[in-house]
Amino acid sequence: MYKVLIADDETFVRTLLEKNLAASSLPIQVVGAAEDGQEALELSEKYLPDILVTDIAMPFRNGLDLIRELKEREIATKSVIISGYDEFDYARTAIALGVTDYLLKPFTPSELYEVLEKLIRELDSQRVFDQNLERLKKQADRNKLRERYHFFKEVLKGQMPQSCGEELEASLGGAISCLTCVLTLRGSIWEFEDEEKLEEFMGLLRTGYFPAELSFQGICLETKKLVMCFWARRQSEREFVEKVIAGLERFSKSMEQYYDVVPYCTLGRVYSSVRGFCDSCQDALKTWNEALNPQKKIRIYGEKKEEQSFPEHTGLSARIREKKACIRGAVLGANRRESQNLLAQLMRLYVSGASRGSDYIMISAGELIFGIADDLERSGYERPKETQIPNLKAQMGTGSLLELREILENYLDTCCRLVEENQLAKRPEAAVRTVQTWMDEHLKDSELSIEAAAGLVHFSVSYLRQIFKEVTGENFGEYLIRRRMEKAGMFLRDTSMKIQDIARNCGYDNQRYFSSSFKKFYGCTPTEFKEIVEKEKL
Repeated sequence: MYKVLIADDETFVRTLLEKNLAASSLPIQVVGAAEDGQEALELSEKYLPDILVTDIAMPFRNGLDLIRELKEREIATKSVIISGYDEFDYARTAIALGVTDYLLKPFTPSELYEVLEKLIRELDSQRVFDQNLERLKKQADRNKLRERYHFFKEVLKGQMPQSCGEELEASLGGAISCLTCVLTLRGSIWEFEDEEKLEEFMGLLRTGYFPAELSFQGICLETKKLVMCFWARRQSEREFVEKVIAGLERFSKSMEQYYDVVPYCTLGRVYSSVRGFCDSCQDALKTWNEALNPQKKIRIYGEKKEEQSFPEHTGLSARIREKKACIRGAVLGANRRESQNLLAQLMRLYVSGASRGSDYIMISAGELIFGIADDLERSGYERPKETQIPNLKAQMGTGSLLELREILENYLDTCCRLVEENQLAKRPEAAVRTVQTWMDEHLKDSELSIEAAAGLVHFSVSYLRQIFKEVTGENFGEYLIRRRMEKAGMFLRDTSMKIQDIARNCGYDNQRYFSSSFKKFYGCTPTEFKEIVEKEKL
């Protein structure tokens, strides 16, 4: 729908034009009718009409002056001049202003419609052209962003395309200040492996958090982790870092307040060439890997560590082994608070041992996880599923000690809860009694099995089999058959149920197999047992 503005100082002409345009089937809407040129100018600024139908002779500002003023103010509109004067000077001026349509009063509605149809076709063509131009522009912008993304991705690998690097430096006068920042978002909805989600996030960052002189590009490191490359025209290191940190602090505050997302980031050193991005990235990753304090959300390479640490010495490995042994004992005792306190001490030891590399820490943490799982299984608990733990090797490649601490905290909490919730049931006698009660209530279930019973009390099958025999003197299968046969005997003595129905109520789908088991237990068939019972009643 195209917007039409009418301008004529004669009331009946304005009314007639509005009536004719409203009665037409053209895709137009009259947004205003002005009685003089000044009012028409004000309405044009308010509504930005697509088509202006204007008289020439009007008070305050004539139609030609109105068109000239709209042109100077860059209000793009197609103009139709209507006039009672057929003079060449008017036509010549109108042509100079780009007006190609001129209606001489009086004119018929069909003549007006013909002119408007022509303008609508031109507007349609212009709209298609503008849409195609905008599409091409967006595609060019996407291509430029994609090209820049892949450029920085190569730079961070240490494989800088020479020409692009020189072009970037040249655009900033030949000298730059640059650094990288590792950024992760806790509780984030953005997944940076998705290009559209990444660009959406980058668009959010460009909404005023950082000064215009500061350029940046995000490169996906993991699903919810970015490497941010910042650069600007060469300036003092302190000034540059302060601008980056100020922007990150504004962004962090906004994320926490409006998105309930907590950003954590570490900054590498400042370098003075594009090649420095790679080295700064390694600085930032090293700082990230050593991060432990969850209260500090922005860390800078080389700053004094806030976390307490023990001096590196030959006894560090022994301290770590001792601390892990204590953690395992606390878990078996379902002591959550103690296990978490010990974990905090272990993490500080890992900070001291960071110089040994992430592989050392990853192997040590893995030993703790699987050691706890073995302890629980040997104690008769269901073994925790290690598949629920993230791949530690991949995690420690780009993860921080803070992230490792969260993994271990969750794992210890899960294991302590497992022990705590089943603490009473873990005593062998109590566990076996629980299983016996459950079996007696489910004798009718033909699928009743020791695997299901083990799941009930969170024991391994082998451990349940062992303690069941120790407590009852019977193995699981023997007890199950005995209780089913006792129930079958009760049915035969006290009811008139058919043998087929008794078999189903005792967990046997096959009557022949039931009769065979019955005879092995009682020394006679169910029919013979029934006859003996009937004789005893006589």
